[in-house]
Amino acid sequence: MSTTTIQTEKKKNDILTVIIASSAGTLIEWYDMFLAIIMASTLSVNFF
Repeated sequence: MSTTTIQTEKKKNDILTVIIASSAGTLIEWYDMFLAIIMASTLSVNFF
């Protein structure tokens, strides 16, 4: 394998890692927002 092929494979792996990490972060953020919305309605009834 040539150096160019190895570099191309590394870039593809790096891009895949970025896509997976971004997707996981977005999923966690949406889940966090969903929980915050549910807890806000529950806690507002109990505290106010």
